[in-house]
Order: sequence, then C-alpha cells, then structure tokens
Amino acid sequence: MIDAPGGGGKVPLLPEYVEEINEDEVIFRNYEGQRFVYKQPRPINVEPARREAAAAGIVPIEVGKTSKPRKEVGHSEAKDGT
Repeated sequence: MIDAPGGGGKVPLLPEYVEEINEDEVIFRNYEGQRFVYKQPRPINVEPARREAAAAGIVPIEVGKTSKPRKEVGHSEAKDGT
C-alpha cells in the first residue's frame, strides 16, 4: 500500500494498479486513474567517506558489532587519589 502524494489516496500495489516497475521508477495509477511515479532508491557508495574518516582517525560505528564492556571505576575512591 502506498499513500499517493497530493491527495491521491492509498493505492494497493496490486497488478491492476501498477503500470510499470523498472530500475529507475515505479509507475502506478490510483482508483481515479491518476498517474504517480516513485523513483527507485539508489545504492550509496560509502567507501570514499570511510577512507576519509580513516585518514582522519575516525572509527566508524558498524551495525551488528558490540564493544567490550568497560571496567567501572569505583565511586569509593577519593577524587584526589588518596
């Protein structure tokens, strides 16, 4: 189901509503016959940004990876180290 822009209403993605699907766009019509075009998403090349970040010493956050737990500092230690 797509909510068509400009008050076009909700349009089910069923064969009778979809006019064309290609690499660039999805074209469909609502119940009134109004035509709508949605652009297909494009993959993003993140390698240049990763190289730039690595050169600057920035460590990227990666999905699915966890860090090692930090050691907790006890609150009983005095601030002046005594």
